Amino acid sequence: MLIVSLVLGLLPIWLPYQVLFIALALIIGLYIAFVKPHWILVSMLILRSSADGLQDLITFFPGRWFSFNLAGLMNIIAATLGGLILIRRLLRNDRLFSGFPLNLLLILILVSLLGIPQSIDTNASLKAWVRLFGYYGIAAVSYEIIKQNLISIRNILRGITIASIPPMILGYYQAFSGSGYFFPGYQSTPFAYRPQGTFGHPAILASYLIILICISIACYFYNYPLWPRSLLLLLALSSTGLEILTFARSQWTGAIVAIGVIGLIRSRKLILIGWIISLILILTVPTIRERLQGEQATESFEWRLEVWQASLRLLKEPTLLGNGLDTSHLMINNVLVNVFVPPHNDYLRMALEIGVIGFITYLILQIGLFLFTLRAFLQKNQEVKLLSLILLGIIVGGWVISFLDNYLSYVSVQWYIWAMIGSLSWIQEIHWKGQKDVDVQISF
Repeated sequence: MLIVSLVLGLLPIWLPYQVLFIALALIIGLYIAFVKPHWILVSMLILRSSADGLQDLITFFPGRWFSFNLAGLMNIIAATLGGLILIRRLLRNDRLFSGFPLNLLLILILVSLLGIPQSIDTNASLKAWVRLFGYYGIAAVSYEIIKQNLISIRNILRGITIASIPPMILGYYQAFSGSGYFFPGYQSTPFAYRPQGTFGHPAILASYLIILICISIACYFYNYPLWPRSLLLLLALSSTGLEILTFARSQWTGAIVAIGVIGLIRSRKLILIGWIISLILILTVPTIRERLQGEQATESFEWRLEVWQASLRLLKEPTLLGNGLDTSHLMINNVLVNVFVPPHNDYLRMALEIGVIGFITYLILQIGLFLFTLRAFLQKNQEVKLLSLILLGIIVGGWVISFLDNYLSYVSVQWYIWAMIGSLSWIQEIHWKGQKDVDVQISF
């Protein structure tokens, strides 16, 4: 699986390996379906980090309104799996989900679906809804395979960390070769080319790296045998190093907050170390200082502020269900000429796209998810505490990023987060019921 991920993640950068992808996907799909069906989640997590680099190589049904690329295909698969699990539960008269966060996500999905008929771009809204439902699908699959003792939390975390190999290798190559994502307005700066790994944008890579940082640090301080401690330390340092090289300031802030949350809960020394390292970097590395204080930094904030003000003007006439997912850039263009960007603020974006009801639902989801995870952390089981600590750092760090970026739309990142949330939902549920701990010994 690792070899497949490396091939898919690295080779298509130079060659259009459409046939190779289809052949490998077919072989893997048949193997999973008939030999190891419980591997479906881990396999999708390992391959997802490499799929973005291939997404535009193949377009299915080109020219049609329902055309989609390879990334879209993976979203459809995830959404379909979620739908099948949902239908099975309905047919069996089961509760839709006992997992509290999954129920909240399902409500958000339903509210956003109700807004599609009045969308100003029905096609875009429908595709965005499938992506959102795909998050539910990943969480649902994770919930079910953990519930049925088919795989362990450790294997899911291992799958997420193994998935990091292609984007990190390519990210470091791009950083030192100057072949990353090009920002036209930054030609005269040292960060005109920034690493994006196998993802579509440096901000997505930086958001993904926060997940790796939280996993590696939490496992290290808990002495959790995910990997040898030396490898966990290497993963933490390499992820942090590449995070810095992305020059994504929103994600820098989110990473600092995420590490601070883990440090506040588990080790105060971690906060002190983080402060010292951050101060040293700011004082001694001119490139970082320029990125934080230079002219481009001011311009970046000014255009964000302009877009936020335009969003607030639009919200003076709020609607109950909004104008449809993935349409905020069109609405902003009605206020700002020749500006076709979303608000770079998930809270404003939700208010614009899915209306008052959707915005309130989104806030309840975020608050409920935090309280659920915090409650899980207070349990005595060490594996539950570990996974909860990882998610607490990611959730609070994500809140900060959502103020400055389009965090919710980073599909690859959200897949990994919701896989962990789905796992925690079942583990936490059986502990609340007083059942025995899940201790599955299936080898990865």
